[in-house]
Amino acid sequence: MTTSPRPRLRWRRHDPVALADTALALIAVSLVYLRVLFLPLRSMGPSAGSRSLVLAAASALLAVAWAARLLVAQRLAQARQARERALSEERRRAGRLGTLAALSTGLVQDLERTTDEVVHRARSAAPFMGAKAERVVEQAERARAIVRELAASFRGVSAGERQPVDLGRILEETVRGALDEGLPVRVSLEATAHLPEVLGDPGALGAAFLNVVRNAAQASPGGVLAIRAATDGREVVLRFHDDGPGVPADIHDRIFDPFFSTRRVGDGVGLGLTQAHFVAREHLGSVVLEPARDGACFAFRLPARERRSASR
Repeated sequence: MTTSPRPRLRWRRHDPVALADTALALIAVSLVYLRVLFLPLRSMGPSAGSRSLVLAAASALLAVAWAARLLVAQRLAQARQARERALSEERRRAGRLGTLAALSTGLVQDLERTTDEVVHRARSAAPFMGAKAERVVEQAERARAIVRELAASFRGVSAGERQPVDLGRILEETVRGALDEGLPVRVSLEATAHLPEVLGDPGALGAAFLNVVRNAAQASPGGVLAIRAATDGREVVLRFHDDGPGVPADIHDRIFDPFFSTRRVGDGVGLGLTQAHFVAREHLGSVVLEPARDGACFAFRLPARERRSASR
């Protein structure tokens, strides 16, 4: 695991379009200055050819800069539209899964009680079942584990469990735990030091992050997962970007659904991203699959904890 250093720096984000406009303005001013400069020099030496060459070069530079500005603006607009589409889909998904959770709460609670009873009865009957006893108990416990995982996915984080959370520390602990599990993925942490705190449940957040790390390891065994952080002081964005095959476009709107999985039967029950969705929503944030040139990029957006100024 590689982690970012912890310099006490606050990065200031610059708008690429604003920078391009500034460059254009400087070039335009320089072009005007050259034209004004050459007016009194017409009778003092420089030939018309040399003047024309300099002005033509400056004009070409201005044209190139303007084209670059248009390209930057176009790409930023496309990226912004893609993010807006992802957030719009997240809102629709939140409504759909919220309704499902509300309708399923009673059923899941009944399933929890039923599977607990099944495990109890299987263990009680094990001494009389001979060679099949171990297998029966194992399957009963697996069924109970799946139901408990589903219940944990739907269950919210109560207000009493919320506390200031250091996301950088949670991420480091999550990555360390993933490596201790033996997950076949190399992880780098970038700009995760000294992030604003969020108010929430560190256990739930750690579990949500771990599920995304596991997904990356399964999608790209032996690959690389880059976890990058960014903040504007009001919101913290954590991006988990792997170098795997990515997510096919036709299943983008299904990957957060309960029990949806592209893996083989037995390699998971498809609740990891569902849990990540509910954890993010319970922390007044979101998790979306962002567009990426390669691999998959899951972005958590969480509101930073408000700091009240001390009274004087």
